Amino acid sequence: MIPFSLLWGGFAIFWEATAVADNSPLFFKLWGIPFVLVGLWMIAGRFFTDAMSRGATVYGVTSRRVLISSGRFSRQTRSLELLGLVEINISEKADSSGNLTFGTRPPHPFVFGRRGWPESSRYKPPQFEGIPKVRVVLQIIREAQRVAVSERV
Repeated sequence: MIPFSLLWGGFAIFWEATAVADNSPLFFKLWGIPFVLVGLWMIAGRFFTDAMSRGATVYGVTSRRVLISSGRFSRQTRSLELLGLVEINISEKADSSGNLTFGTRPPHPFVFGRRGWPESSRYKPPQFEGIPKVRVVLQIIREAQRVAVSERV
């Protein structure tokens, strides 16, 4: 994504600078503005969008469910039954933080589920993102699953 955003943004800025410097017709000057704005958003703005989204997301584990509540302007809560969580994938960084993904990842990660793209989360399986001590959280979920199974029997 970074090389594409730099290529897009660089070309859009080059186009706009050339149009302004050559005193091109107003149409050409105006035509480049949306492309420059999209390029700037892809280069830097998407990181701010991502940070705001993560800041408005809360995760929870109960004795029966995993909860993901997100949204800055309209709150959305996803509720997943612990017993229905067959596949939990973990990705861990060196500092022991990481992500827990509930279910399988989409087959085309470049196209679907890139964080920061508008509406991208609808194509991703539910996940806990940027969790400190991600293995501890995984153990909490697995223990809650064991308890839920034993209560069911």
